[in-house]
Amino acid sequence: MNFSIAKLDQQFERQSKLQEMWKEKKKELDESRATFLSALREGNKEKTTEGIIAKLRSGRRLSPSELRYLQEYDPDLYQKAIEIMEEQKSYERALKQCKTQEEAQRLLSIKMSQLTAYVKAFPDEGEIRMSGIQSIHDKFTQTSEYASLPANKRQEKEDCYSDDKSTAYASGFSAKA
Repeated sequence: MNFSIAKLDQQFERQSKLQEMWKEKKKELDESRATFLSALREGNKEKTTEGIIAKLRSGRRLSPSELRYLQEYDPDLYQKAIEIMEEQKSYERALKQCKTQEEAQRLLSIKMSQLTAYVKAFPDEGEIRMSGIQSIHDKFTQTSEYASLPANKRQEKEDCYSDDKSTAYASGFSAKA
């Protein structure tokens, strides 16, 4: 009985967190959409483009209307935005496959060193790519998924060994058996 109550509490907490995250995301989207639409209404192409670039720089995804705007008014930036968004998605997938926090940090270091050369060749676009990747990494390190990762391979092995050992003791067998 206590187990089911605890499980219900966990589910409720998780649902509450998800609802909070949705509200925050919706608020961000609404603010972004309002800024985009007001700039579009004013016919201020520079302001609209700057807002889109700022959104890319922060690691957020562009809305379909923003992508249509770029496709129509700035096809070159549209292509770059698509490339940047694909790169960010790829980095997010790679982060989620990391087995340790150390591996996630190593992934960031490798990605940043790759982008350093890109920044030298294309300063503006390279800076947008770097800050977008850094933003995605920072968001990931604040998640419970990241917090649940072991710090490094040694800790992962120790945790695994201690789980095996406690299971063996709990079942009445010694760890050597």
